[in-house]
Amino acid sequence: ISKTQNGVLQEPLFNPADINLIAYLEIVDNLQREFEYHLHIHKLDSKKDFLLTKGLYRNENNKITRPNSTSYVWHPNGDYIFYITTDAKRNVAYIDLKNLNQPKVNILNTGIEFAEQISISPDGKYLAVMTQIAVGEDADALGQLFIVELTY
Repeated sequence: ISKTQNGVLQEPLFNPADINLIAYLEIVDNLQREFEYHLHIHKLDSKKDFLLTKGLYRNENNKITRPNSTSYVWHPNGDYIFYITTDAKRNVAYIDLKNLNQPKVNILNTGIEFAEQISISPDGKYLAVMTQIAVGEDADALGQLFIVELTY
């Protein structure tokens, strides 16, 4: 699997419904000398790569909330990948992968902000979202676990 000149590949996850597809992160430096996390899919049979997003959040500083640092998950049917965005509120989004040449990104309307970790139920009906653990005066507001019922 190819990478950019200074890229580092991490966190591979096979599609649970199609062993021909594997997702992975590529860590790259941006112009501000900060790391960006790009989410890719690779097709094993054609050796073709697809860049899905350059806006994936990955917790590098506060690893209290997760034993692993993966911030994306496959839906069990293999048609979607859920991930945490890098926008100001760190929302949860999903990518519809039914057409890999034109993947569609959707933001989940959950009202949950500052997501840190996500997990999906084995049947794909629920998404668990852990929010950032806060310190000080705002400790009650964050560090919560939400269960979201998924509808498409």
